[in-house]
Amino acid sequence: MRRLLGNLLFASGALLSMGMMTGCGSVGFDVVRYPEFWPDDAAYDSIAVAPVTNQMQPGRFVQELNDGVVREIAKNGTYAIADYTSNRQGDAAILNRVRETKEVDLVLFSTIMGYSVSVDEEERYETVEEPVYAVDADGFQLFDDDGNPVIDYIDYVEVAYPWFTTDSEATINVSVHRADGMQIYSKNASASCHDEGEHPFALQSPKEMESCAVWEAMNNAVSLVQPVWRHITMDGDRLLGIYRWDNNKVEETTKFSSIEDTFIVSIYLPSEARLNAFSFDIVARDDEYATALVTESFVWNSEDEVVYQYSIKNLYEASGGKKEFAVRFWSNNNIVMTKDIELKF
Repeated sequence: MRRLLGNLLFASGALLSMGMMTGCGSVGFDVVRYPEFWPDDAAYDSIAVAPVTNQMQPGRFVQELNDGVVREIAKNGTYAIADYTSNRQGDAAILNRVRETKEVDLVLFSTIMGYSVSVDEEERYETVEEPVYAVDADGFQLFDDDGNPVIDYIDYVEVAYPWFTTDSEATINVSVHRADGMQIYSKNASASCHDEGEHPFALQSPKEMESCAVWEAMNNAVSLVQPVWRHITMDGDRLLGIYRWDNNKVEETTKFSSIEDTFIVSIYLPSEARLNAFSFDIVARDDEYATALVTESFVWNSEDEVVYQYSIKNLYEASGGKKEFAVRFWSNNNIVMTKDIELKF
């Protein structure tokens, strides 16, 4: 890795948020959203899946969700799975066995907290055209030469009709224990389903709607405990900031008027990007395929900006006297965004 005065700084979110320029717009890119309970310096690779419990109606949905949880975790491929969903000895017995055997890193418990369905009917209106036919002075309807009634004008009227809606919602709790029995995570995941139409018999039944919400909640719950791809969108100026450091003051700018200037590159990412690897580089704008003058790589694990400081003089000399550069932010081997730097001396 080639670095030019690459002093890595960590600044609080307030330090570089002042005077932010606008105009870059939003940028989007994909990240792996890792579970909240994963530590920064390790990853878990095996999990035991305990039977799902339904605290609202014991037994209902349980077998289907047992199969569904195991299937979704297996499909993700992150964890080797120990399937305990047919074990009826209770949560404590499962934890004791895992504690003794140490066959997995984690144990997953899932609980259906509740679900409900609401059915509603409302009156809606639509505008329809109604022809008003011409009549003579005596009130008799007029016809044209072909025998068709003559339309005097079109009237528009509001006609009422019934509209039916069905909504369901469900909540599932997932809790995760380490192999030593300590609970390290617990969170509720909710979901809802909606159906509507002009005829109630064409809508899904309340039981089908309950099942829909429960399955959607299960999918959301399982996604919390394993890495999943997410597309995130954020303001480009917040993601990549360029600043000039002058007398202990920070000024956001991409134009530098002195060879003695110091400039700062700051990177800020949302929590969904935690544990993902990113990089940025600096290249001469007229030679972007040449070896980068600066390359930095890091793993995002901070709530604050990651900040690097450089010397304009070193950048100018390393480039052979060039005055226009591009700072490029990379994710998954793709350039997400670019900001240009210009030297004005």
